[in-house]
Amino acid sequence: MQDTTLYEHLLGLKSPWSVKSVDLSLEEQRVVVEVVIKPGQVWADPIDNTRRAHINGWSERQWRHLDIPQAGIVHDRFHVAKYLGDAVDAVRKQEHRSLLQAGGSPLTGSKWAWQKTYADGHSSEAVAFRALNLLNLKTSRAWRIKETFREFWRYRYTGAAKRFFDAWSNNAMRSRLEPVKKVVRMLRRHEAGLLNYSKHRISNACAEGFNSAIQLIKANARGFRNFTNYRARILFHCGKLDIRLG
Repeated sequence: MQDTTLYEHLLGLKSPWSVKSVDLSLEEQRVVVEVVIKPGQVWADPIDNTRRAHINGWSERQWRHLDIPQAGIVHDRFHVAKYLGDAVDAVRKQEHRSLLQAGGSPLTGSKWAWQKTYADGHSSEAVAFRALNLLNLKTSRAWRIKETFREFWRYRYTGAAKRFFDAWSNNAMRSRLEPVKKVVRMLRRHEAGLLNYSKHRISNACAEGFNSAIQLIKANARGFRNFTNYRARILFHCGKLDIRLG
């Protein structure tokens, strides 16, 4: 069975949807599946069935596949957090190299300390991190900018969310930390999608969790002979089956 056919089965795709390609991203360490649809496909408007929306096939508008009224893009907090976390790590690497050249760096072995959440503030790890964070480090400033952005996801009104985002992004751009500024510029380009979260409050965290679980099932089994066995194992582990006797 071809990989495209396999993923059509896994995703439950039916005409006019199909899988065009399946690639392994070494950078993201995940499978990237490209799903396409027949050009010119006609859709019923989800709000008013008398109006019709169509697939836009112009190559210069490749980022806008569906012309559907009332549709909005919502950027996921999981990926935003990853971008900010990567920016903190980039600042840490730069500062660590600079401090080593100057004679010594307190950042040695601290990579994961800046990525963790310390639920127990009295643990030895949390105490050590607070001491490190109190030092006058660029990495500390980058970390505080990242942590401050967590508040953005609490807002339920677009106006308040925008005011917070504007203040936060202006402060971050004054940080003189280029990896952080790079992420802020990207977020500003996608501001509308970020603000949509305050209205829709949806996330693909559940889908990410299922994807991780399915990949673990496949890895533990060292592969499957056929799709039927693969599907049965996925349903057994992820289908919330009631297997109690009696």
